[in-house]
Amino acid sequence: MGRCTTLRGSSVLCAVKILVTTWCVPTFQCYGGHIVETPEDIIDFVDCAGKRRKFKFEVLDAGPMVRLEAKEIRKDGEPGYYFREIGMADHIPVLRGRLHLKIMEGLSKRYMAPQRKGIGRWRMLSDELAGYVGFDESKEQACVVVDGFRITWEEFESLVQSHEGFFVRIKFED
Repeated sequence: MGRCTTLRGSSVLCAVKILVTTWCVPTFQCYGGHIVETPEDIIDFVDCAGKRRKFKFEVLDAGPMVRLEAKEIRKDGEPGYYFREIGMADHIPVLRGRLHLKIMEGLSKRYMAPQRKGIGRWRMLSDELAGYVGFDESKEQACVVVDGFRITWEEFESLVQSHEGFFVRIKFED
């Protein structure tokens, strides 16, 4: 495992042990001697509310390094959950296992709850929010995605208004 024994560009089926008891059989491609997953890999996960969420896994090749991404597939076209792992191309099974753990941990937490429609449609469940910075194509500006939902800057302001006078720390992580 981890070595490419087929001709360049041909497919290889591999059994990869994920999380001690789970086996995954994705399709891999051979590029320059490194095994790289093909983008047809879609896996379902269940969040803390029991909702089934589909994720598409993709590998972006950057020489000896790869970025393994998992993007939630949503029917409404909105951005959803997004997770990634970066590492060496010959460590894809390990990166995939880490990414599965990251997805399960991310889906096990809820930071907001719906409250009503409009700008104040969300309320914070605690003093913490986590997500990622995305892009709102309709407004052509950055947005924040929390719990798999796009939050506009107006909605973000509404979320944090109840914390006036509190201290805040914003930390960007890769």
